[in-house]
Amino acid sequence: MLQLLIHIFTYGFDLFILLKFIQNILKNRRENIPVVFFYGTGILMEIILFINEYLMVYVPDRPAKYITNIVSFLTTFLLTLFFSSSLISKIFTALSFQLLVVVGEYIFTMLMYLVQPEIFQHVTPALNTPMNLGSKVILFFLTLIVSMIFGKSFRDIHKGYQLLIFTTPVASIIIMLFTPLVNIVNGNDHAFYLSIYICLSALNVVNYILLNYTHRQTAELFRLRHMEQLADYQQEKYMQLSSAYKSNRSLIHDTKKHYFIIEKYLENKEYDKLAAYLEIAINDLENTYAEINTGNLVIDSFISSYKNICHENQIAFFEELSVDPNRIPINNYDLCIVLGNLLDNAVNACLQNTCEKNQIKLIITSNNNDMFYIHIQNTYNHSISQKRPFTDDDFSVPSEHGYGLKNIEKIADENHAVCNITQEKFFAVDLVFPVIDERQRIMIKR
Repeated sequence: MLQLLIHIFTYGFDLFILLKFIQNILKNRRENIPVVFFYGTGILMEIILFINEYLMVYVPDRPAKYITNIVSFLTTFLLTLFFSSSLISKIFTALSFQLLVVVGEYIFTMLMYLVQPEIFQHVTPALNTPMNLGSKVILFFLTLIVSMIFGKSFRDIHKGYQLLIFTTPVASIIIMLFTPLVNIVNGNDHAFYLSIYICLSALNVVNYILLNYTHRQTAELFRLRHMEQLADYQQEKYMQLSSAYKSNRSLIHDTKKHYFIIEKYLENKEYDKLAAYLEIAINDLENTYAEINTGNLVIDSFISSYKNICHENQIAFFEELSVDPNRIPINNYDLCIVLGNLLDNAVNACLQNTCEKNQIKLIITSNNNDMFYIHIQNTYNHSISQKRPFTDDDFSVPSEHGYGLKNIEKIADENHAVCNITQEKFFAVDLVFPVIDERQRIMIKR
């Protein structure tokens, strides 16, 4: 009974390594396949391998190895079919796992030969289980290395977590190598030393699961903080748009009042008073009139608002606008995030730069090639890096500017746009959004 439980644990450990390796390399499992069916298939594959191992006892060594490797490859490849990936990636995953299995067995055997050569003088069946578990821990370590290099899922894990994941297999391998297996060969304390190998193997599984759970929790907390800051930012931009809308309503209301007063002056033929009143009204109108009028409220209000901010801070602001409001391929919500962040970052970069005369240049066009183009460039302090203030490897709460660039790139990706950031004499961002909606396109029209 004990031997059966050990076999089940060994095959379970092997299945765990295999599934995690496939998930790390291929990442996206097909959503239409139930989780129970996926893991049930994995268990069925291990049962097939167990049956194959049992039957190969009656087959000569060389053919048995070939048959076992073929069966192992086919079962691994079958599991890769549950993932949305290219055929080449699936074949690479299956072949690399089989290669790592062989390499893992060879490495652990060679290390044991170097550390404890005496156990190979009298090889007994009692050595099979610890040698098998030791080679699987080596296999687990190797799969982590390959996952770190080629894995799609592993790249999303913070570097600190990756290092923690590696510590357990390394420590386990060291302890296994210096566990005196010669006592097992001599028939002494077989259960004790075997339990060490089993516990170390189980520890690798538990540590990996706990670290991944902690990583997911940290990432979720990070995303929640991100959403909170984004909500605060959007609230601020909403207030800017609301203020611009109220300003326009107020301008209309004041204009009606001006017309009424002008009419009264004309009726009373008070031309001198009319001239004085018109001078005051025109000056007031020039101070409140939004000179930006593309027909899109987000563009008009943001540029008008930031032009005033630049004027107050002695920042030269230049704009080139050629926008058809009916051919903007992103919604106003996304446009608000993109334009607000671009202008925020540009103004703040100029405020941090005291070395030269600051300027911001903004170009927004919707051209005849069905492209919506945004270009912004600004002066900046060259001693301060503006290009990548925030990366996925940072789980601290970054600055708003870090979120800004990430949000811009995210929206660009969602809208099939190209985002290019350059940092030379000027810090510049170029965004090209394709006009996909056929109702907005002009190139397909006859």
